[in-house]
Amino acid sequence: TYGFRRTTILAALFNAIILLNAIILLIAIGAILWEAILRLTHPSPVEGSTMIWVAALAMLLNGASAWLFVKGKDRDINVRGAFLDMLSDAAVSAGVLVA
Repeated sequence: TYGFRRTTILAALFNAIILLNAIILLIAIGAILWEAILRLTHPSPVEGSTMIWVAALAMLLNGASAWLFVKGKDRDINVRGAFLDMLSDAAVSAGVLVA
């Protein structure tokens, strides 16, 4: 075991990992914001057929994933949460498909 004297080293390592993740997240947010600004200033047409195929595939995969969680959703709250997440993702994909 590390003992209580070495927990400060582990805490520093944990904080460094969290800080690194925060920096990576901020860089990703900046890149997404930059791309959003570029797309708002220079809009491009939407590829409808590609969007339909991707939405249909996402709906099928999320629906199949939700179906895998149906059996255990009444016994475990985590399984229920995963089931509802997959089901809602399938519903959003169906909405994109209809739109």
